[in-house]
Amino acid sequence: MNIVFFPGWSQTPERRRAFAFTEPYTKPFPSAFFTLNASSGKSSFDTSDMQGKKIGFLDGYASDEHCLNRQDNIQGLPLKTEQIFHYLTPADAEAGLRTNQVHAIYTTKYVSMADASPVEGKSFNCSTRGLSIMTRKDSGLEDWWNPAWEQIFHSTYYHVLCQTLVIRHGLFPGLNVEDICLQFT
Repeated sequence: MNIVFFPGWSQTPERRRAFAFTEPYTKPFPSAFFTLNASSGKSSFDTSDMQGKKIGFLDGYASDEHCLNRQDNIQGLPLKTEQIFHYLTPADAEAGLRTNQVHAIYTTKYVSMADASPVEGKSFNCSTRGLSIMTRKDSGLEDWWNPAWEQIFHSTYYHVLCQTLVIRHGLFPGLNVEDICLQFT
């Protein structure tokens, strides 16, 4: 059997139509708009109205134009093709902000950019569930993974792993155990 799988992918409605997913091993990460850091400390970007605004997205992220277009509490949606810009990396997206190619970047709230920060305002979750292993629908991987994951999750190992996350891997900007690990409050 040829099993192809991709760990670390968020479950979205679009992806679930084409792929199977295991049970998630993290919480879903909220999305946010990013703008260049303002000298006043507060961005003037209005997250409730996209009319005439050009928005950048990071390729492969769950926080994409499809998710943004599903939000019914934002005016000016759906975005038109000429309002949508895709970038390969956060650095590329930040360059798009600096050159005024886009007004804002829409991505997961925990992406790290040197000169851009999340804008206060609307935040929502583009993932239906947290990070999982994405695989072909006929792979059967989830038949093995889900029971094995359930055993790990209900053991002390998962909770020790979460509690020692910072010690083992360092502090990620904006992320902590409560943001990543399941059933931590």
